[in-house]
Amino acid sequence: KEMRRLLSAVFGEEFTNSYYQDPDFRIVAGKLTAGHEVNHNSFITPDTDRYLGNHALVEETKADLGPFITLPRQLARGEVSIADIEKVLAITLAKALRTFKSRENPGLEPYYILGVVEFNLMRDAGLISKDGTGWKCDFSPENITRFFELAQGALTDLAKAYDGYSQEGLKGFINKYFVETPEVLDLVETVKSISS
Repeated sequence: KEMRRLLSAVFGEEFTNSYYQDPDFRIVAGKLTAGHEVNHNSFITPDTDRYLGNHALVEETKADLGPFITLPRQLARGEVSIADIEKVLAITLAKALRTFKSRENPGLEPYYILGVVEFNLMRDAGLISKDGTGWKCDFSPENITRFFELAQGALTDLAKAYDGYSQEGLKGFINKYFVETPEVLDLVETVKSISS
């Protein structure tokens, strides 16, 4: 309910009613959560902790980006529909908004980083934008394709850091993708006021 309320407050009731639909949790459980949990194991070796050190800050982001690599392939094979993809994106957007309220909670920092990274990727792909009247979504095929490309690029950057046991690579990832823009900080405040 909280994610739906946040999505409605920021992107409007019409958008939320059209895209935020998952009554049987098929999208959340089947597409996002399962892919997320499987992807936690990606790029991990017995030596990761020893050589890479603290990778916990990006671990949730790494796990969440995994489904965005497989979903385009599933779409191409007809295993998911474009409507399923739109629902995944709406749920991902709502989840990102929910993470914004954890900005000042050090224990939830990996989730906040995840939310900011996904939000920025969506904005950079053109899926979301802000004009004088507020936030808008554009789930055109071109924007969806661009989002998947950006997510794949981000995951590739993380893979290189993990595979090379590169702490500098992880820092570079955070510096490149975890950018608290004025838009993000404004939404942090909006989410706080809605959640209060």
